[in-house]
Amino acid sequence: MGIPEKWMRQYNKGTAPTVPITQKDVDELIALFDTNYTQLLEDLDKGIFNDYAPYTTSTKMELKSVEDAIMFCLVHEGLHVGSVLALAKHV
Repeated sequence: MGIPEKWMRQYNKGTAPTVPITQKDVDELIALFDTNYTQLLEDLDKGIFNDYAPYTTSTKMELKSVEDAIMFCLVHEGLHVGSVLALAKHV
């Protein structure tokens, strides 16, 4: 997926924050967003997702194409951004 295992373990579904995050962590995550975006564009150009296998999310949304998956991810990440912004108002 292009994300180090440590981030998957720390932020996987069902997890909760257990350690403070540092500026170094934030910088690493921002760099990952950039490199993963670039990799996605390259993979789309190469046709890597032409054989996309449909996937049903835990909320029962069926993602029938890579375009569906990208749109779902954008909405999903937008929800996270909204939560972070709301939490930041209380800090």
